[in-house]
Formats: sequence, C-alpha cells, structure tokens
Amino acid sequence: MKYIGLTGSIGVGKSTTSKILKKLGATLIDADKLAKQATQPSSLVWPKLIKHFAHCLIDNKKINRQKLAQEVFTNPDQLKLLNHILHPAVNDLLIERLTNVYVTDKTATIIYDAALLIENDADKFCQKVILIKTNLPTVTKRLINSRNTSEEYVKSIFNNQLPTSLKIKKAHFIINNNGDLSKLETQINLIWQKINKLPSVNFKNLVDRLSSRYT
Repeated sequence: MKYIGLTGSIGVGKSTTSKILKKLGATLIDADKLAKQATQPSSLVWPKLIKHFAHCLIDNKKINRQKLAQEVFTNPDQLKLLNHILHPAVNDLLIERLTNVYVTDKTATIIYDAALLIENDADKFCQKVILIKTNLPTVTKRLINSRNTSEEYVKSIFNNQLPTSLKIKKAHFIINNNGDLSKLETQINLIWQKINKLPSVNFKNLVDRLSSRYT
C-alpha cells in the first residue's frame, strides 16, 4: 500500500484532482467525509458537539455544517475547540478506512484528501504530499459563484490556514490549477507516474503511528 496526502485551500480544485486520480487507479479517502460521519448523532462525539455548538443544529437532529463553518472560521477559539473534539474521531475513522482497504487490496494507492493536512501535522504520516494551488482572486471568484458566499468569508477561511508559501515547503508535488483542465490532467498524470515508482508503506507501522497520535 502507498499512502499519499492531497491538500490545498478551499476552491483550488481538490475534488477535480481526486476524480482524475481515481480514474488512474487511486483509492480516495476524503477527510471531509470522515468529518461528516464523525458529526452524526450516533457518533461518540455528538454529546460534546451539542454541548458546545447546539446553536448550529437543525431540528436538534444534525449539524448545520455551513453555519458551523461560518462560525468557526471567524472565531479562532471556536475553531480550536471544534478541532479538539473532531480530530481524534476523524483519525479513528481514517484508521478504520485504511484497514478496510488494506484487507481487500494490499497494493492500493491511498490518496488522503485533507484541506488541513499540513496544518494538522497529518502530512508527516504520508509518503508524499501533493499540494494544489491557485491564486486568491481565482479561488474567491470560484467560491462566490459556486457556493453563494462572500469575499469576506473566503478571506476568513484563508486566514485560518497556513499561507501557500509555507505549504509549498512541505509538499513533494505541486499542482498549479488555474482552470485549464487539460493542463491539470497533464500535471496529475506526471505525478501519478512518480507515485507508482514509490515503495509500499509499512502498513502496521503506519497504523501504529496514527493510533498513538491522540493518546
């Protein structure tokens, strides 16, 4: 098994990149989907969520993720609290997902898509890190058009993430995505060829390291 991190700020094209990588043969694990699973009423962290973020509930049944995001990205203390609650649960789900994949396909290439991969120090568990970047005006325009959000909200998200210049220092592969799909595919194909040449990760060691992360 190979374990590769994929990261980049909101609106840079991680979803499109993930789809292309999946077509090439990668197995995707989406941190955002794990977080959604962790915030279900049946989850172990649900009591803590409703204790601190009850005002972000819809009919006391589920989290209004858009409202929650708007609150935490404009309030660093609330963001820190949410991360403290969610990250261990997401980590447990990641280990479970990795194990399920490994049982069925020990040669799988896992792409772990996480916007805050580097901010959360999750990059140190990956063999390589792929960073997608574009310029702020392009991202802002994409998000305003696709998510009906404001320029101020986009800026608040970026203010709670590491500057791209610092992420670049921790990335092994950098993708420049300015909207040209053919150029994006070309860059991804070249990176995929390099990933295929990597040795397999020691799965037990990876799981052991992840398991001890929040203990």
